[in-house]
Parts: sequence; C-alpha cells; structure tokens
Amino acid sequence: GQLLTQTQHFDYLLTRSFTIHTFTAANSYAIQQINKRKSGGGIYQDITDRRVLGSFEWLGELHAGLIVEFLDYRLMKPLFQMIRLIGLLAVLVGLLGLVMAYIMSKRTTRNIDRLVDAASHIANQEYQQPLQLRTNSELDILIDRFNQMQIAIRAREEALQEKNKELKAQRAEAMEATKMKSQFLANMSHELRTPLNSIIGFTSRVITKCGSILPPLQLENLQIVKSEAQNLLELINDLLDFSKIEAGRMEVFVEEFNLVEVVHEVSQIIRPLQESKSLGYVLNLDSEESLMISSDRTKIKEILINLLSNAFKYSEKGTVTLSIHKENGCYRISVMDEGIGIAPENMGNIFDEFRQIDGSYTRKVGGTGLGLAITQRFVEMLNGKITVNSILAKGSTFSVYLPFHLANPDSVSKPDSDMAFRPASFKIKVACIDDDPSVCRLYKQYLEENGFEVFVYDGQSDVMAQIIKEKPSIILLDIILPQKDGWEILAELKTSSETREIPVIMVSILSEKNLAYKLKADEYLIKPVSQEELTTAVQRLVSIQPYPEVLVVDDDPNYLHLMGQYLTESSIHFRFAEDGEEALKKIAEKKPDLLLLDIMMPKKNGFEVLDEIQKMAELEGIAVIMVTSKSLSKEESALLKSQVRQIIEKSGTQFDKIMAVISEIIQGKMTPIQ
Repeated sequence: GQLLTQTQHFDYLLTRSFTIHTFTAANSYAIQQINKRKSGGGIYQDITDRRVLGSFEWLGELHAGLIVEFLDYRLMKPLFQMIRLIGLLAVLVGLLGLVMAYIMSKRTTRNIDRLVDAASHIANQEYQQPLQLRTNSELDILIDRFNQMQIAIRAREEALQEKNKELKAQRAEAMEATKMKSQFLANMSHELRTPLNSIIGFTSRVITKCGSILPPLQLENLQIVKSEAQNLLELINDLLDFSKIEAGRMEVFVEEFNLVEVVHEVSQIIRPLQESKSLGYVLNLDSEESLMISSDRTKIKEILINLLSNAFKYSEKGTVTLSIHKENGCYRISVMDEGIGIAPENMGNIFDEFRQIDGSYTRKVGGTGLGLAITQRFVEMLNGKITVNSILAKGSTFSVYLPFHLANPDSVSKPDSDMAFRPASFKIKVACIDDDPSVCRLYKQYLEENGFEVFVYDGQSDVMAQIIKEKPSIILLDIILPQKDGWEILAELKTSSETREIPVIMVSILSEKNLAYKLKADEYLIKPVSQEELTTAVQRLVSIQPYPEVLVVDDDPNYLHLMGQYLTESSIHFRFAEDGEEALKKIAEKKPDLLLLDIMMPKKNGFEVLDEIQKMAELEGIAVIMVTSKSLSKEESALLKSQVRQIIEKSGTQFDKIMAVISEIIQGKMTPIQ
C-alpha cells in the first residue's frame, strides 16, 4: 500500500516484496483523485505508467489518502486465466453448436433431398416405393402426405394410361373408319357417276344427232331423261362435295379471272330452270365488261349456281336479280328473288346441313338441303361471309362478300388453266395458197369430201404468219401470186424452223417441176388438177407421216363405246383397253401418242399404270389425260398433276371438253415428215 502525506512526500510499500520506494512530485490518477479529496477505484496508470488495479480513499480525519494497488502482473494472472478459460469454453460451445447444427441440418436436408428426388421421379413418371423415413418431427407428417400423394398420382397415372390405350384404340378405329369412309366416297363417286354419265352422254348424243328426225314426243322424253339424270348427278355431287368438306379434303385453287365471264356462264347454266318457271332474270353489275378477282373460280361458280337455283326453285312469280358491286375492298354479290321467303323463326338454321325449312315445298322442287350449307362453307373457305334478309311471302336476298384478292388460304395452288374449249373436230389441215377464188373453192370441195380440213389464203397478206398460226399438215402452193411469188414463199417455208418440215405441193400452170424439187418441194402438180390427182398426192404425203394415236383405257364398255363414236367422227386413230394390264400390253405392242386413262379399274388401276409408264424410258413422251369420276384426295391430285397433262372429271356433258383437249394435244404432235 501507499501512505501519502500532505508534505507531498510518501513512501511506497510493496507488500509482496516489502520494498519501500519514496518518490518526489510523483503523480498518478489515484494521487490526483486523493489530492481532490475523492475516493474510488479502477484500472489506471500508476506512477510508473503501469496499468494497475487500485482503490483509493481520502481519510479526512488523518488528512491523508490511502491507496491500495495490485502492483504485480501476477496478481492479475488468475483473472486473465479465468478470462481465457471463459473464452475457450465459449469457443468450444460455439464449435459444438455448429457441429450439432450441421448434423441436424444434414439429417433434415437429407430427408428433404430424398423428398425432392422422389418428386423429380414423379415428375418423370418414375414411381418408387413409399419413403421409409422417421425423424420424430413435423417432417414425418410431410413424408406421410408425400407418400399418400405418390400413391394417388401413381393410381391416377395408371388409370390415365389405361384410358390413353383405349383412346388410341378408338383413334385408330376412327382413322380406319375415316379411311374407309373416304374409300367408300371414292367408290360411290365412281359407281354412281359412271352409269349416270353414260345415260347423259348417250342421251345427249341421240338428241344432237337424231333430234331433227325423232317424233316430238320422243324427243321430249329424251330431254326429260337427260334433265332428270343431270338433277340426280347434281344431288350426288352435293353429297360428295359436303363429305369432302367435312373430311377436310376440299382444296382451294386460286387464279385471276373475270367475274363477269363467270356470271354469263352461270346464266347459261340456269337458263333452262328460268325458262321452265317463266320468271324474269336481271343482271345488275358494276361493269358489263370486267370485274377482275383472284379467287377460286370453280367455287364462286358453284356459289352462284346454288343461290340462283334456290331463287328460281322457291319462286313462282316475279324476277330474280343478280347484282355485283364493289364495296369496301370486296365484291358484294347479291341474289334477290320475289319468292316464298323465310319465316323469322327459321332464319337461324337455314345454313344447317340437311335442313329443309318447308318440307312440302322442298319435296315439290327437290333438293337435299345441302345447297346453302355447301355455299356457306365455300364462302368461308374463300375468306368471305354470307348474309340473308327475307320477308315471308315477299322474297329473300342472299348477299355474299368476297375479297378482291384471296389472301393465304390453307391449301392454295393454281389449277390447270381452262383452255377456250371449242367443239373438237380433228381433221388433217391443208392450207391452199392461191389467188384464184374458183380454184381454192374447187380444191376445198375435193379435199373436204375426203375428210380434210382446208384453209384458203389468197396471198395478199403475210402467208408465213398465217401458216405458223394454223400449223397445217400439208400446203398447196401456187407460183403466180400478187405479193410474193410461190418460189419466195417456198424458200421461206423451207428455211423457217417452224415450217420447214411441212410437206409442200406446188400446183401451177407452169412446168417447173425440176426447179420445184431443187427448192425442196415435196410434190409438183400442173393445173388443171383433177380431184383424184389432188387427193392422191395429199393422201400419199399424209400416209408417210407418223399419225398420232389415242389409247383409251376404261373398264366401262359404255364409256368406251361412246368415246369411240366421238373419236371416229373426228378422224382420230384409237385403240381400246378395258383394264390396266391390257393397257400395258397394248402400250408395249405400240406406243400411243396419247393415253386417255381412267383411275378405278380392275387388275391394275390408273396409278399403277402411270407408275409402270414412268419406269420405262422408251415410253417417255406419252401425253396422259386422266378422266375419272373418282373423288380424288389432296395427295392423289398433287401426284397426278406432276404426271399427267390434264385431269378431267368424268361427266356426260364433258365429252366436248375431252375432245378439245385430245385435239389440242394431237395437233401439237402432228409434225409432218419432209
């Protein structure tokens, strides 16, 4: 301890070492506080600047201060040891806590990881045994619920798998049924249309060839047979068209055409119906010459026919008006009648399939109830809309709105363009170039009596351009002509790549045979020329030409018989085959220039015949026209378009079209030999 006096002298007594130190003018925190007559304690610097733990007290009675300090560090050692021990214990407790926490977290997360892993397996439809985990905590409840969930999901999954198996089986059955339905429709189209086409074809031919000599009553009977057969064919076509729409097999073919032309075609088609009802018919068009549209020509034609037919069928008096006007980027096509009208309660279902509003009247006029349903479907396929306004007993107005340009339909392709069909009359063409009309008239009589077709040119205009346009098989050429003489024309004919292979017969009063032959004339006749002399020369040159031949392949003998009549009248060489195998045999015997081929035939169908032809290089160049009453699928149409020249639907009214196509192809193949 230290004993301080007021004389500022003190002795320093270290009780542990019993050493007394005396300091003068010394000072420390404790001394400063004693000098202030204060008492206290704490850790502070002593007079030697060492940190000490001390206590000081001012003893007022003695006028002295008592300071007690632990001067040696060893006195603090137990305290420091205690502090270190406490710190060590704290660290150990912390480490132990971390270890325990890690162990507990691992146990917990391991179970959770197993739950997550099991959930992943469930997501992948991989089911496991129930989890056998026990944690004696709330996690047990979660594990139990998870196991129950897995069992429920597995049971449901198994039930769904069974249901999927059933659905797959049902889908396979449905697809098979659809396939069978499509096949049935194809067969029906063939089996129903084939006899009807024969009836219409033979009846039309008898009316055309013998109508003038038949008794009026019998002619009327034939016309009734033809009309009823056409009506029946229309009903069958409606049913088949609707079935194709339902099956998604109806295609859209886009082309640019004049709507006015279609209107006039339709007007001719419905004229018999109009005349039979003695009704008025008025056209009201924005333009009488041109209303251009890019859409499906055939479907627009069918829409007009359906709407106009209904207007005439359901009218007993008044006028039917067809109007076409431009309106907001569309054509508004309206058909207005003054017929029986439609009751308000029936307006909502007039476009339903097989719906016939007035059954008694429908039985009177006929129909399947599919006309408006098909019309609506066609309009929708062309990105249009159809509306109707009607007043009972006053009439109806059906309006169809079609865009000027059909934009991106689902199955769009451009169809084979319809050529301007003219009555087929294929005869060998002979061009007669002579400025004497009497001579030309005489030659024309001579040759036409022997089945030739004669074109007369007087030499006043550009003969070469006319020859190139008509492509005659033989040319009769005079020498003395008003513009160019025969020698100049002969030289031009024999040097032009388009005409040099056409045989030329020089016919003149001049005896210049040697010069003619030097200029490559094929024959030289001196006027006057007799009929026998002229026809003999022409026929000799014709006989050395490769004459085109048509092979008609069809299993319907009536169709072959009728087709033979048309071909014979047009002076076209032909052969027949009644099935695919016979066709291939006849093709092997002699290659035809044109193949008129049916699809549905016994032994080998039309597709198989085409495949065989494609395999044989020596048969390359055979033009193929597919004529069928089969309802073709989208895939079949695409396949045929790449292999055949043209596809024509078999119909009793299509013989003129068939003959026009045949004549066009054969005329192109008539390349005379020099």
